[in-house]
Amino acid sequence: MVKEASFRDYLYVSQRKVERLAGALPASRLNRLAELNFSVGPVGAGIVLDKRAHDGVVAAVSEVEAALRANYSVKWYEDPGIRVGHWFEAKGLEVVYGVPSIRGKSLNAAVFVCKQRYQRLLLCGSAAYLLDRSLPELDAGSSMSDPSAIYTLLRSIDPEPTSDFSPPGPASWLEDGYPILNLYSALSQTGTHPVSFLGRVSRISVEEDGTRNLIGTPLFVSLDVPG
Repeated sequence: MVKEASFRDYLYVSQRKVERLAGALPASRLNRLAELNFSVGPVGAGIVLDKRAHDGVVAAVSEVEAALRANYSVKWYEDPGIRVGHWFEAKGLEVVYGVPSIRGKSLNAAVFVCKQRYQRLLLCGSAAYLLDRSLPELDAGSSMSDPSAIYTLLRSIDPEPTSDFSPPGPASWLEDGYPILNLYSALSQTGTHPVSFLGRVSRISVEEDGTRNLIGTPLFVSLDVPG
């Protein structure tokens, strides 16, 4: 069991990842999941969890996380050697987050965005897995001259990398940096929030000035509450 996992204030838990990865757990951990009323079954679009099943998914996160850490080298999000396909993490990272919309239409995506001097980070996944429902939808397209740019990013929600551990590719400002910063601008209306996360890298690009755009999909995102 991952220490202190039960005390996390989860903002986001990916049901799809938990169910998919739980199926590969050793028997001892599967027995633990059975005690948590969590059953591994087929995963399909549009599943709506009742409260008991929902609680089981949240409780199963720490079991899946422990197995991942035992079998993979989890990278720090600033690691220069990080590649597509790596599991990566951060703790105490200031992000903006929410469910963006364009012209009043929800994109059905929960996004977490961090902006630093030489790195931008975007985590995105299904809005159905966002546990904190207090944030309103925000129009991320209101300041964009090319709203289709953001669709390019959000079409990759919870993707499977085409090849594990592939190196970063080149990128233009408009391809990744522009839509990420527009998301940051729109979502920053509610302020920044310190979070920890564990996720998988789905895309990395590097611009001419060396700025790295890191796009991933989270297993979980939790709010860091001061002790």
